[in-house]
Amino acid sequence: MEKLVLCEVTTLIDQKSQQEYRIPAVLLMEHAGIKGWNLFYQEHEELDYSDILVIAGGGNNGGDALVMAKEIFLQQKHNITVLFVGTKKSQLCQIQYDICRTLEIPLYDALNQEGALKPIVQQLIEKSTLIIDGIAGTGLKGPLREDVASLVRLINESSAFTLSIDAPSGYSDTLTPRHPHVHSDVTVTMGLKKVGAFHPAYRPSWGKIVQVNPSFPPALLKKAEARAHLVHLEDLYIPPISETTHKYERGHVALFAGSKRYSGAARLASEGAFSSRCGLVSLYCDSDVASQSASTIVYPLQGGVVIPSESLAHSYDAIVVGPGWGEGRMAQLIEIVRSKLPVVIDADGLVAYTQALSEKRLSKKEGGPIVLTPHPGELRKMLDALHLGSVAQEISSSGSIESFIEAMEKAASLLGVILLFKSSVIWIFDGITQKKPLVIEGLNNALGVAGSGDVLSGILGSLLAQQFETLSAVTMGVLLHQKAGQLARKELGWFDSEMLTRYVGLATRLAEVKEK
Repeated sequence: MEKLVLCEVTTLIDQKSQQEYRIPAVLLMEHAGIKGWNLFYQEHEELDYSDILVIAGGGNNGGDALVMAKEIFLQQKHNITVLFVGTKKSQLCQIQYDICRTLEIPLYDALNQEGALKPIVQQLIEKSTLIIDGIAGTGLKGPLREDVASLVRLINESSAFTLSIDAPSGYSDTLTPRHPHVHSDVTVTMGLKKVGAFHPAYRPSWGKIVQVNPSFPPALLKKAEARAHLVHLEDLYIPPISETTHKYERGHVALFAGSKRYSGAARLASEGAFSSRCGLVSLYCDSDVASQSASTIVYPLQGGVVIPSESLAHSYDAIVVGPGWGEGRMAQLIEIVRSKLPVVIDADGLVAYTQALSEKRLSKKEGGPIVLTPHPGELRKMLDALHLGSVAQEISSSGSIESFIEAMEKAASLLGVILLFKSSVIWIFDGITQKKPLVIEGLNNALGVAGSGDVLSGILGSLLAQQFETLSAVTMGVLLHQKAGQLARKELGWFDSEMLTRYVGLATRLAEVKEK
C-alpha cells in the first residue's frame, strides 16, 4: 500500500527540502530530469528514439524537461530538438535554457510575436518519434491558454510516443478531465504518486506511471499527508484456514438474486462465493429460476413472499442481494437490511435500497454493515433519486479530483456505508469509520464482461460471512477479483464470467501464501 497525495503536498515537500534540509533547488531539478530520463530509458529501450522533441514551458516543469534534453544530448545517442513555449522563464528554467543554448542543442520558440503557434511547431511534432512533455507542471492554477491548448491538441493527435514529467500538462487537482491536457503514454512522477492520476476519467491520460525521487529526504516523504492509498495485488493476503475446517465454519451466505431473464447472475454470484472459501450458499429466487450450481441450496419463492429479518439473522452470516434480481423487491430489501447482518447490495438491489431510503421506509441506522457496489451510471441514478444531484455531478468527468473524492466521501458518509465504486480504477470509500479512500488499479479490460460484477458480489459476501472486518473484506474481495482476472487473462486472453470463477479459487489459494 502506498500514499497518493495532492499536488500541493509535493510542492510543500519540494519547499521543505530546500528550506529545512538545505538542498539547492537546482540540484533537485537536475536529479529530477536525469533520474527521470534514465529510468524511462531503461524501461523503454525498444522505442524509436530517432527524433526526440522536448517541449518545455517557462516554469520549473519546463526546467526539468530541459535537464532531460541536456542529459539526452550529452549521452550522444539520439537526435534531439527543444521546443520552448512561453514568454517568461523561472530562474531555474532560465539556467537550464542557457545551458541548452550553450551546448548548441537545436532550440525553437513555439510562439510568434502575436502569441500564435509558428508553422514549424506542427512540422516538428509530426516528424517526432518521442515527445517529452514539460509544458506545465502540477502547480497549474487554471486552464491552459488557447495557444498552449492548441499545442496540446497537436501532441495528442500525433503518432509519437509521449512522456510527461510529473503530470500530463494541463492537469491540476482543481481542473476537470474535460479541460485540455496531454494524453501521455508514460508519466514520470516526482516523489510520491499523485492521487489525481487515479481519477477514473483522468487515468488513461497518465499512461504508465513510474516514480522517481529527485533527492527529497525520506523523512519528508514519510510524513507527507495521504489523500488516499493505492493498494496493490502484492498486498493481497488472506489468513489460511485449518485443514480440518468444515463447511459450517466457513460461513453461510444468503443470496437474493436471479430472475427469469437473468438466471445466470445467481449462479455466478454463488460460484464466486464458493470459490473464495464460503462453506454454504442459500439462494432465494423466483420459483421459475433454476440454479445450475449443484452446491447451492435453493429456496424458490412464490410471488409476494418475503423472508423476515429475524429468520435471516438466525440462519446466515452475510447476505448478497441484487444480482439479476429484477424490480419490485423493496419489501424484501428492507427485511434484509433490518437483519443487521453484513449486506452486499448490487445491481437491482441498489434500486430497491434507494427507493426504500427515498420513501423513508428505511434509515441508515437500521442495518448492520452495508456495502454498495455501483458502477458510475448506477451511482448517479442513486444520488439523483436521493436528491443529491450536485454530488452526482462531481463524480463524472465534469468534476476535478478534489471534488470527486469529496463527493464520494460525502455520499458514503451520508448513507453510512462502504461505497465500492466500480470502474477501470476501483475506489473504496469508507462511510462507516471515515478512513482514507483506497484505490485499486483495474486496467484489465477482459474483466469488463457481463456477470463479472456478480462474481465480485459473491466473493464479497463470502469474505463477510467468514467474519472479516468489513473494509478488509471489501479490499480483499476486490483484490481477489482482480487477481482472478489477471490469471484468466494470462491463460485465456478473453473470457466470460463463468470461466472467471474457475480462477477465483486459484487466486484465493495463492492469497493464503504470505510472501516472505
